Amino acid sequence: MGEIRPAPGTVLNRDFRATAANATWLTGIAEFPIPAGKGYLAPQLGCFDGWCNEVRIITSREPCRPVVHRRRLGIAA
Repeated sequence: MGEIRPAPGTVLNRDFRATAANATWLTGIAEFPIPAGKGYLAPQLGCFDGWCNEVRIITSREPCRPVVHRRRLGIAA
């Protein structure tokens, strides 16, 4: 089990706007069960235009050898 740490400081100060493309991105991760164990979904959103730039789906049959499926997108979030 992982260790609990204090939350990191905020760099954006909850201002999720960007003045230029590729300047600020947001990401998160969600865990979900799959037949092989666990899967993780990690989308990446651009703050300049609100588009979902990339989605990563991570699966693993062995904890030390994850398989990353990466897809660059061109769809609006």
